[in-house]
Order: sequence, then C-alpha cells, then structure tokens
Amino acid sequence: MRHEIPVQEGNNHPTNSPMGVFDTLDGKVNLAASTNKMFVAFCEKMKVPELSRDERFKDPKGRRKHRHELWSEINKLTSGIKTAELVEKMNEAGCPCGPIYTIGEAFEDKQVKFLKMAKPVTHRSLGDFNLVRSPINMSAFSPAESFDRAGPDLGEHNEEVLLEMGLSLSEITELREKNAI
Repeated sequence: MRHEIPVQEGNNHPTNSPMGVFDTLDGKVNLAASTNKMFVAFCEKMKVPELSRDERFKDPKGRRKHRHELWSEINKLTSGIKTAELVEKMNEAGCPCGPIYTIGEAFEDKQVKFLKMAKPVTHRSLGDFNLVRSPINMSAFSPAESFDRAGPDLGEHNEEVLLEMGLSLSEITELREKNAI
C-alpha cells in the first residue's frame, strides 16, 4: 500500500472504473459498471463483449490503470444512444445508471413526483413556487403537504427571534437605530 490520495474527479469516482458521468445522444448519465460482473453485463448489453475481454480492461486493476482509454471507449458507446434507452438497458443489465437532469427535468421525474419531493410555499415578495423537501423519510412521520413558510428575507424575522430571546420592543428599536440589526 502506497497511501496515495486520489485526485479529485468531480462526479467521477476517483478509483473505481468505469463509474461516473458519460455523454448520451441527448444528455448525460451517471453510470456505475466497475465490478467485473457489471462491466461484463455493460459490454454485453452494449453489444461489445470483446471490450470486457480486452487485456487492459478485464479486471478492476486494469480498468483503473487504463481508465482514460476505457472511458473514451465507453463515452463513444453511450454518446450514440438516448438517455432513457441507455438507463433502461443498464437497469436491465444490473448496472446502476441514471439521467443527470436539469432542474426543470428533475421536478418532472416520475419518482420525484411519487415521493412528493417538491412542496409549495408562498413568499411575500416572490409569490407561490415549489421548494425541494428533505429526502429523509421516517416511517412514523408523514411529511407536510406544504412548507409553513418560505426562507426569510434578510432580517425578516429579527423582531420575532429577539422577542423570543427576551429582548423588549424598545431594546429592539434601539438596536435598529444603531444599525446593529
């Protein structure tokens, strides 16, 4: 063990290969096919079984060592297919794969809708819009249908918070006059 620290790779895994972002005909996906089983399944599903038998790529060590060559080959394959078709193929093959959405596309995803990840809120100056709720679900707690309130404007709740802390209205007025709040 040489105790080397892998360099940052953005959304790509620094050591497992291939595991990261790849182009498609109409977007990008995050794909993980780094185990031998998944890599063989990927190659078979993409109709390039010879790629999994290539000496450079036949095991994880080789796929790490020849990472850039492998990723170039995979990107050539994935960039010729639409995102939805690639995701379906990879899921059938047992390779984790999902689309990388724009913000608008994310809110239209059927799973996001099913989980009710977007919740309505009303902001005093921005009006009504949706925010993303916490992705944490607890079995004994049902998430609210909407947020109680939107994120505050700068200083919007100063008086409320300071009153709760025990300050008087005159003390709060004094802080305002001194531009402390």
